Amino acid sequence: MPYSSIAYITAHRLGDALFQTPAIRQLKSAIPGISISIIAPSAASYAVFEGNPDIDALYDASSSIPEALKGRTFDLTMINCSNRFAMPICKSINGPQRFPAGLEEIRSKKKEPALANDLQHSCVGSLESLCASLQISSTCNDYSYTLPFTKQDELQVDRILKQLDVSNRTLIGLHLGCRSVRKHLSFLKSDITHKKAWRLNEATRFCQLLSEKHPEIRCLATGTQAEGIFTKKLAKACPNVIDVVDLFSIKEAAALMHRLQTYVVTDTGMLHVASTTPVHIVGLYAVTNPAITGPSPGRTAHTAIQRDSMDAITGDIVFDAVHKALTT
Repeated sequence: MPYSSIAYITAHRLGDALFQTPAIRQLKSAIPGISISIIAPSAASYAVFEGNPDIDALYDASSSIPEALKGRTFDLTMINCSNRFAMPICKSINGPQRFPAGLEEIRSKKKEPALANDLQHSCVGSLESLCASLQISSTCNDYSYTLPFTKQDELQVDRILKQLDVSNRTLIGLHLGCRSVRKHLSFLKSDITHKKAWRLNEATRFCQLLSEKHPEIRCLATGTQAEGIFTKKLAKACPNVIDVVDLFSIKEAAALMHRLQTYVVTDTGMLHVASTTPVHIVGLYAVTNPAITGPSPGRTAHTAIQRDSMDAITGDIVFDAVHKALTT
């Protein structure tokens, strides 16, 4: 069946929304004249698709259903988020609605340890499931993520770096935690214990080595309030660290990546923001597999450090990876 208008309810998490941008680009290319409307169930997914050149309309459904969306009829609505977010949206619009073919299988595979011969990146799975649902048989050669930022975003980054007196410094980035860290916060804790977050004592060791070997470099510790307790401790212990928690929006963070030499980051949304830029990523993986949820397939500026737990990723190991990236 030919479609002239498709609505696409995106994933609500930052990384998952970025995973879907290659599928949207492929859809726009494969069906000439198709009108694609993105319905974003979160502020993060809205930011991902704002300014995306492959879409025709964008609706912010993060807090309520937009009036302009209510009663709209689409030839097809594709649902790519959990029912908790999708159901209120689906009830407000008209036309056939369905999950992409194979989406549930992809989700179940992500929850199970993948076999060596059964690895598929999440963004590849999103694209293939969308193509299968719409009976599109075109070949994709570009799985890069789309995250356009503006000149205003660049200017804001420049202003912040000048205020911090580091605009003329060599900069690297460091992201300790992940979205779920806030569920495990305690002011009594001396270290981060979340399974996906890097340990504060090892990050301190890394920053001390960086100061000894590369005293000219400043390290920007990014994050949200969830990581803020620990980035403040890190900045207090290491004079070469500057706490920039909550200073940059998602689009500004993408612009910031163009100013960094390398970015040390756990498997979280900021890893995928970095993947949209040329910055060299040093990714820290424990409970996730970089072949499935790492940077976009085909991206070469990436050093994966994978261990059985975050406790095994030492500051010395990370420093060696960063030093190599800086000097080669």
